[in-house]
Amino acid sequence: MVASGPFISMPHSRWLALSVLLAAELLVGVNLLTVPDLSGQTGLVAMAIASAAQSFKVAVAFAATCLLVFSRRLGAITQTLGDQAGYRWWPWLAAHALACGVFLLVAWPVLGPAPDAALATAPWLLATLGLGAATLVFLLLAASPARRWLQIARQEKLGLAVAVAAGVLAWLGGLLAQQVWLPLAKMTLWCTRQLLGLFFADIYVDNELTIIGVADFAVQIAPECSGYEGMTLITAFAAVYLWLFRADLRFPRALLLIPVGIIVIWLANVLRVTVLIAIGALYSPDIAVTGFHSQAGWISFSLVALGMIALSHRHLLAVDGHQGASAAAGSGLALPLLAPMLALLASSILIAALSSGFAALYPLGVVVTAAVLWHFRGQYRGFARGLSWQAIGIGVLVFVLWIALAPPDDGGGAMLEMTLTGLPAWQAALWLGFRVVGSVLTVPIAEELAFRGYLIRKLVASDFENVPPGTFTWLSFLVSSLLFGVLHNSWVAGTLAGAGFALALYHRGRVVDAIVAHMTSNALVAAAVLAFGQWRLWG
Repeated sequence: MVASGPFISMPHSRWLALSVLLAAELLVGVNLLTVPDLSGQTGLVAMAIASAAQSFKVAVAFAATCLLVFSRRLGAITQTLGDQAGYRWWPWLAAHALACGVFLLVAWPVLGPAPDAALATAPWLLATLGLGAATLVFLLLAASPARRWLQIARQEKLGLAVAVAAGVLAWLGGLLAQQVWLPLAKMTLWCTRQLLGLFFADIYVDNELTIIGVADFAVQIAPECSGYEGMTLITAFAAVYLWLFRADLRFPRALLLIPVGIIVIWLANVLRVTVLIAIGALYSPDIAVTGFHSQAGWISFSLVALGMIALSHRHLLAVDGHQGASAAAGSGLALPLLAPMLALLASSILIAALSSGFAALYPLGVVVTAAVLWHFRGQYRGFARGLSWQAIGIGVLVFVLWIALAPPDDGGGAMLEMTLTGLPAWQAALWLGFRVVGSVLTVPIAEELAFRGYLIRKLVASDFENVPPGTFTWLSFLVSSLLFGVLHNSWVAGTLAGAGFALALYHRGRVVDAIVAHMTSNALVAAAVLAFGQWRLWG
């Protein structure tokens, strides 16, 4: 379904609202509910609870595959589901709300913040699973009658089978990762040892515990450091990239991006561990552990992903006939829309990698992003047209959601406050001034140009410049909102914020409304931090 204008019809608006409701409930549940410690316990109940995280990955794989497989038929599917003349859907929505509330009440004693594993009995497990299934079914029935869902299931049985297969593969992949991470870690250990040997003589290695270090600084190569997480991420990125640009790439040659990306990202992980140890031994253990360790993986992933794109554009593009024209189409506006976001990401990652908890170089990121925005200022003149009070209202609602869903302070907010208090007054004021400018101006503009100016239209058609801003499809709305959420520390609040800013765009079909909504919410966050000491929001 594609709505070419800035407005969405009433049935589609209800579908949109129900989808946002489901996403909110799922994301909030993931953040609020925890898995209790079941070490030493056996049996079906313990196994079922312990596999909850893996089950979530399976569900995500199933949903993502459905979006990909059905993307070209979403219009026909939503039209079929929207055929509901005279359908009474309010009772089902009320049943959904009731089932969701009862589910939380039943699950809370075992899966809440203070879980009691002793209460995890077989009747509790059956009740929780039943209530969870009823909650989902009632929401689906609030969206469309049962006969329409059965009709879609019959029509799309092959696509659903592919999605189920993807979920099973995700489950098997999780099991495989648990088995292969140790050999992969030992291989990483050996390669890191060879690289360090080029520069250091006093190298310590424990093959059994996968520990390696130089002098007094050592690290353990844990599962997430063995390289398989980066290999998984780059495979997912390559799959999405190949699908988005399938009309412009040469197949089957383009499929080589996947194995090449996997090999390069693993080698980059070896280099990351090597540099981490070198920084810790020669310069600063604090920066190595708190800054470089957490950011270097994203630096590697970003560089490898950009390298894959550059490689494909140089060697894998179909340059003959209409495909060449398609590949070249839309290139004029893509760079102005994406360059500020790339500058923001690159500077943020580099600053975090060079920091030991406090981002002292944050003003540098603001200056770099602002310089890129200024450079392309002529390309943005068509966006700044009028002010929408509805956009400001959406920004206020996003702020309320952000405050409600922001996780408690894990120490970052307290450390930020303490660090600023210890600085000279002029330095603290200067840093805070740049932080406010970044939060309220450069960050909202850069992110909205990339997500609501480029990505949300690119997901509608590869020739995105011919897609009017405000064009609605389920794929572009959901994927852009989810990716926006992944970019933020609180991915629950980030995903819902991305959905809110997309709704601001859809209202009038103007990117400036998404920017204004984003600026409003960030300005209110800044006010909460400065006026009420809510440093956790910036921590």
